[in-house]
Amino acid sequence: MYNSAVANTQDLQQIESRPYFLGRLTEAQLEEERQKARKKGEEIGEQRGEQKGEHKKAIKAAKNMLADGMTPELISKYLDLDVNIIRTLK
Repeated sequence: MYNSAVANTQDLQQIESRPYFLGRLTEAQLEEERQKARKKGEEIGEQRGEQKGEHKKAIKAAKNMLADGMTPELISKYLDLDVNIIRTLK
């Protein structure tokens, strides 16, 4: 039907009502979904960055606490860091 040079309205409506076409997104809908995905990716990136920054801050604090003579177990209790990680900082 699309192959003919002139398609009438009824033919187009019939074709566009088929399941293949009904499940398709318009270009505007695709762009909206892309924007949502981009925003979600940015939010995930921000969260990861914040977590990484918090971890770096905890590592720095742990190093200072070790230098002041605190035990790895006590540091782990206050900073919520794994004791094995703290022991590697010595």
